[in-house]
Amino acid sequence: MNFAFHRFLFEFVPIFRSIRVPARWAMVANLGLALLAGLGALALAETLRSRLRRGAPLFWGAVAALLLFDLHHAPLDLYAGEADPDALTRKLASLPMKGGLVELPSGGSRGNYVYVLRAADHGKPLVNAVSGFGTHEAGRIDVLSGRRPIPDELLDLFESIPVSYVTVREAWLLPDEREALRAFLARGVAAGRLRFQGRFDQRTRADLYAVAKSEPDAPEGRPLPYSVEGEPAPPARGAEDLSLTGSVDGPEPDAVIHGPLLVRGWARIPARISASRS
Repeated sequence: MNFAFHRFLFEFVPIFRSIRVPARWAMVANLGLALLAGLGALALAETLRSRLRRGAPLFWGAVAALLLFDLHHAPLDLYAGEADPDALTRKLASLPMKGGLVELPSGGSRGNYVYVLRAADHGKPLVNAVSGFGTHEAGRIDVLSGRRPIPDELLDLFESIPVSYVTVREAWLLPDEREALRAFLARGVAAGRLRFQGRFDQRTRADLYAVAKSEPDAPEGRPLPYSVEGEPAPPARGAEDLSLTGSVDGPEPDAVIHGPLLVRGWARIPARISASRS
């Protein structure tokens, strides 16, 4: 990592800032090997052309066949993002999408890397994905969703990209984030631009919304699981304090426990993050 050549490129050539791990130099090495192989094949072809008038086409055909044989691999080894995808991820995997997917909350200290990990499970195009750096669209989503109140310009952006579905994991939101995002989503639902598709995980309170313009055939929206304009929210399963930000990771709701009870989870405390296992 501190070798002079790598350090020089990292510091002074912007594109190399995406190579944060030295092992990724393997991509540069593979490119060099490919160029050398191409130059070698070209030299062989010129030699055959000088000795055999019709040897070059046969040679290039043989090279193409060898490449296809070397690159052939079936079945493909596909790797899942995690051992146990949550219910929302499994739902996304089963949904046909005409556009992309946006997962909220986006950006901030949490980042979007969990969403990228889960994309290996559902296989849908993730609009606010990141890999060392984000896209212009992902940056706009972070900026607009961070404003108070969240402007309807964010909905305009969803429709223009286009975005098919929006997910929200409420347990990951701070109280002010939750209030602002609920107001924004409620306006979208009331205007018919969003359709609430359901809550698919009680632990993270993982909600799914369809963008009506991109997915006109999505099912009609269900009632929102939280209060809107003073209306009481549906009764929740278990007790929760929305003034706190955290989650109980285990045991699952309604689980039957035999023996010692082990509760796993996390909670965010002002100015620091504390993980607890007891």
